[in-house]
Amino acid sequence: SGTATDLPLMQWLTKHAFPSEERLSDPRLAQKVYSRVVDRLLRNGTTTALYFGTIHREACNVLARVCNREGQRAFVGKVCMDQNGAEGYVETTEESLREMRGFIDDVEALNSPLVQAAITPRFIPTCSLPLLKGLGDLAHARGTLVQSHISESRD
Repeated sequence: SGTATDLPLMQWLTKHAFPSEERLSDPRLAQKVYSRVVDRLLRNGTTTALYFGTIHREACNVLARVCNREGQRAFVGKVCMDQNGAEGYVETTEESLREMRGFIDDVEALNSPLVQAAITPRFIPTCSLPLLKGLGDLAHARGTLVQSHISESRD
């Protein structure tokens, strides 16, 4: 979906990344895509991965279950973003925090020694200060790993 060199970052996300991620809201498509991704990574020797999923809790659950089933050690992130997303591809602050808490519970319910949830604020432009504070509080309370992007471009 683009090379990320033809447009400034936010335009690239809007044109390429957000629409691709939005399509993964369909759990059947998520199952197909994530099964292929995990299989390919394992066949190429990647036994541990840190994943950025999407804002869709169920799609991220699909990814966590695929990793568990295939035996890949994985930290799976449900992306959190409450501003500057594409139309229809953004959450409210409350929704993002609620769905992230639920996703942590879902992954813990797998009772897997291989798969853990990762709190995933996409990056500063797509997260309000209240969301970042709430995610930080959640990480502290639950002892959950946090991942994000930093310094991807000059824009």
